[in-house]
Amino acid sequence: MAASGLTAVRARGSHLDLPSLRLSSLLLEGRYPQAHMNGSLGLELCVFEQRSGRAAVTGADSLLPALGTSAPAGTPAPQR
Repeated sequence: MAASGLTAVRARGSHLDLPSLRLSSLLLEGRYPQAHMNGSLGLELCVFEQRSGRAAVTGADSLLPALGTSAPAGTPAPQR
């Protein structure tokens, strides 16, 4: 969570493990601290490398159609 840089950060769901790669991932929700973001809510995906203990974080706002909501159960995935 500290690696995200978000304020008022919380986990959005449970972490997902990829044991064969020794990776864990977690979706984080919080507020962007930058002045130009005006404290808006944001999502970040954190991937934790268990072997080295390092975390990498990337913006993930595009994972959900509207922050604070999620697709209802049974909603089909978008077609590519």
